[in-house]
Amino acid sequence: MQSHWSATPAHSNELEGRITKIEVTQEAHRGKISYLERAVQGLIYAVAALASSKSGDVVETLLSILKAKL
Repeated sequence: MQSHWSATPAHSNELEGRITKIEVTQEAHRGKISYLERAVQGLIYAVAALASSKSGDVVETLLSILKAKL
């Protein structure tokens, strides 16, 4: 009886293709997660800066945040 996990070249190629697809998907997800982490950090920084701003000039505070991030 032949095993489900046969070692034929076609089966090996199929498994390698699946693994490659999973790796590419994981890398894409890592990139998205990294982007979201940076966005959340930026929002937290912006809220903290706005909360501590005494001038009340929201536009000026946001511009200073953007300049600091660049």
